[in-house]
Amino acid sequence: MPAIEFSGEDVSNATRQSLATTEPASLRTFTPSQAVLVRSAGCFHWTAEGRRLYDYSSGVLVANLGHNPARWTHRLFSYMGWDR
Repeated sequence: MPAIEFSGEDVSNATRQSLATTEPASLRTFTPSQAVLVRSAGCFHWTAEGRRLYDYSSGVLVANLGHNPARWTHRLFSYMGWDR
Protein backbone atom coordinates (compact mmCIF):
# COMPACT_ATOMS: atom_id res chain seq x y z
CA MET A 1 0.00 0.00 0.00
CA PRO A 2 1.52 3.36 -0.95
CA ALA A 3 1.98 5.97 1.75
CA ILE A 4 -0.43 8.87 1.74
CA GLU A 5 0.89 12.41 2.02
CA PHE A 6 -0.51 15.56 3.57
CA SER A 7 0.75 19.03 2.71
CA GLY A 8 2.71 20.71 5.49
CA GLU A 9 3.57 17.40 7.20
CA ASP A 10 7.13 16.83 6.00
CA VAL A 11 8.26 14.79 9.03
CA SER A 12 5.11 12.64 9.11
CA ASN A 13 5.20 12.14 5.32
CA ALA A 14 8.80 10.90 5.55
CA THR A 15 7.86 8.51 8.38
CA ARG A 16 4.87 7.17 6.43
CA GLN A 17 7.05 6.66 3.33
CA SER A 18 9.71 4.84 5.34
CA LEU A 19 7.12 2.52 6.90
CA ALA A 20 5.47 1.85 3.54
CA THR A 21 8.75 0.59 2.10
CA THR A 22 10.08 -1.36 5.09
CA GLU A 23 7.13 -2.64 7.15
CA PRO A 24 6.10 -6.21 6.30
CA ALA A 25 2.58 -6.38 4.88
CA SER A 26 1.64 -8.87 7.59
CA LEU A 27 2.19 -6.24 10.31
CA ARG A 28 0.05 -3.50 8.77
CA THR A 29 -3.17 -2.34 10.36
CA PHE A 30 -5.95 -0.32 8.79
CA THR A 31 -5.60 3.33 9.70
CA PRO A 32 -7.17 5.62 7.09
CA SER A 33 -5.26 8.74 8.18
CA GLN A 34 -1.92 6.99 8.79
CA ALA A 35 -1.36 9.59 11.51
CA VAL A 36 2.19 9.78 12.87
CA LEU A 37 1.87 10.31 16.63
CA VAL A 38 4.79 11.49 18.74
CA ARG A 39 3.08 11.88 22.11
CA SER A 40 -0.22 11.39 23.89
CA ALA A 41 -1.76 12.80 27.06
CA GLY A 42 -5.28 12.56 28.36
CA CYS A 43 -7.64 12.38 25.39
CA PHE A 44 -5.19 13.95 22.93
CA HIS A 45 -2.45 12.84 20.56
CA TRP A 46 0.11 15.13 18.89
CA THR A 47 1.64 14.73 15.44
CA ALA A 48 5.30 15.33 14.62
CA GLU A 49 4.25 18.74 13.31
CA GLY A 50 2.59 19.67 16.62
CA ARG A 51 -1.02 19.23 15.50
CA ARG A 52 -3.27 18.19 18.42
CA LEU A 53 -5.78 15.44 17.68
CA TYR A 54 -8.59 14.02 19.79
CA ASP A 55 -8.16 10.33 20.62
CA TYR A 56 -11.13 8.59 19.03
CA SER A 57 -9.18 5.41 18.32
CA SER A 58 -8.83 3.77 21.70
CA GLY A 59 -10.78 1.21 23.63
CA VAL A 60 -13.42 1.88 26.24
CA LEU A 61 -11.13 2.22 29.26
CA VAL A 62 -8.54 4.37 27.54
CA ALA A 63 -11.24 6.65 26.14
CA ASN A 64 -12.83 7.04 29.58
CA LEU A 65 -9.69 7.18 31.69
CA GLY A 66 -7.07 8.78 29.45
CA HIS A 67 -3.51 7.55 29.19
CA ASN A 68 -2.52 6.04 32.54
CA PRO A 69 -3.85 8.75 34.90
CA ALA A 70 -1.89 8.63 38.18
CA ARG A 71 -4.83 9.57 40.42
CA TRP A 72 -7.09 6.85 39.03
CA THR A 73 -4.30 4.24 39.14
CA HIS A 74 -3.55 5.10 42.78
CA ARG A 75 -7.24 4.74 43.70
CA LEU A 76 -7.47 1.38 41.90
CA PHE A 77 -4.35 0.03 43.64
CA SER A 78 -5.63 1.27 47.00
CA TYR A 79 -9.07 -0.29 46.45
CA MET A 80 -7.55 -3.61 45.37
CA GLY A 81 -5.07 -3.60 48.27
CA TRP A 82 -2.11 -3.85 45.89
CA ASP A 83 1.38 -2.57 46.65
CA ARG A 84 2.68 0.15 44.38
